[in-house]
Amino acid sequence: MFVALLVGSALAADGWRVLQVEQVHVRCRAVESRQTECEASAPMSASASAVLAAVADPVRWPEVFPSVVSAVSQGGDSWAVRIDLPWPFGVWEINATWTHEQAEGVDLFHLDRGGETGGLWSETWWEIRGTESGSEVRYRWRSKDLPVPRRAREGLLRRIGHDTLWGVAFAADTVPVARG
Repeated sequence: MFVALLVGSALAADGWRVLQVEQVHVRCRAVESRQTECEASAPMSASASAVLAAVADPVRWPEVFPSVVSAVSQGGDSWAVRIDLPWPFGVWEINATWTHEQAEGVDLFHLDRGGETGGLWSETWWEIRGTESGSEVRYRWRSKDLPVPRRAREGLLRRIGHDTLWGVAFAADTVPVARG
């Protein structure tokens, strides 16, 4: 049984609105008109390769990410992804390009919708870094034109960030580790 310590969101001086849920740190900020950038991060006891296996294969996304219904290759790095979001968003069909690179012991992923807007995100970035005790996972995304008020939008985005990292942790057979 897991108990999460939920601390209310607070606005930091740099514009980030932070939600700390024991093991997962999620923060969001307004970046442009009707755009929100968010970041979720957590240390995990699983190795970077175990986390990488959960994130790197889009075919596995429906079992890893709570909102993804399907991910179908369109050839090369192009993917058609079906996402089922909470009300009022419903189901979104998106096409995106998925790229992966390695730099200085860090796996970097980028999922880009090629300028499409609307929906939960327009682009996402993943960073998976090996550590002595497992790995550090950072998920960052930018959302444009969500048809809800800013506070509701930020709340939804923070919840999605939290749930996404927990999905990755479960797929890697671990849980996020509470920060000391």
